[in-house]
Amino acid sequence: MAARWINALFGIWVLASGLLAGPHAPSFPDHLVLGIAIFLVAFLAMAIPGARWFNAALGAWLVLSPFVFGYLDRPMALNDIAVGILVVAFAFSAPPRPAPRGPPTRHQPA
Repeated sequence: MAARWINALFGIWVLASGLLAGPHAPSFPDHLVLGIAIFLVAFLAMAIPGARWFNAALGAWLVLSPFVFGYLDRPMALNDIAVGILVVAFAFSAPPRPAPRGPPTRHQPA
């Protein structure tokens, strides 16, 4: 569950970095959409574990976007590649196993 919260924070970071870059940056609309999408899908993945695959796809697009939109020479590109890799990594991290329910069992010696 913590990995989903971390991805939600990454979504906020992507949105904020797009806003800091300004509306004239080539990646501005991409960052707005990706930031909101990563944030929302991270919360969705808390309830529907299969949604984390969609967050991994969004992270992969974040890695590819500097190459597609041609802003490799800007510091934003390094940020996008690093954050995209982290979003993918946290999307694929396994949630913790739930504790077994019911009364504790006693192991009897053989």
